[in-house]
Amino acid sequence: MLIARADTLPRPQPGLYRTTNTLVSFAMADPGPADEAFARENLRTGIESQGEHCITAAQAARGYRPMLEAMNEDQCRFDRFDVDGERAAAEIDCGQQGAATMQIAMTMTARATSSRMESRVVQTGPDVPGQRLELVRLTESERIGECPAPAPPQAAAPG
Repeated sequence: MLIARADTLPRPQPGLYRTTNTLVSFAMADPGPADEAFARENLRTGIESQGEHCITAAQAARGYRPMLEAMNEDQCRFDRFDVDGERAAAEIDCGQQGAATMQIAMTMTARATSSRMESRVVQTGPDVPGQRLELVRLTESERIGECPAPAPPQAAAPG
């Protein structure tokens, strides 16, 4: 049923995409000195990271299925997954009994040449910095052109 809903979202066009990730906010409950050091090193808000990746025709045909399949592999349960045109919203619960847990609330807009996803993540457990970590992340992706042609095979040097 989730896959059928995901299949109604617009699929991306094949091509080269630039993805920008931004940590919008984060908070820890009762952080110790090591937790504060972790946050200073790894959780700076407003800092963007960018990367480029190609989406092949075969990947484009699969749409958002791989994202849902990966979450199932991570032992996540979708409490809600709604799709309306190019918009989707989900509430996801990940984790195992006695281990760290993670709840994700996500909203997404998917278009043929761009996507925007905001996710609010709450992690709790003894191995989580501060034992409770909340963050909001924004991921934006935009098609910037065609995928580069693969490099031609190099000829063997004459011996």
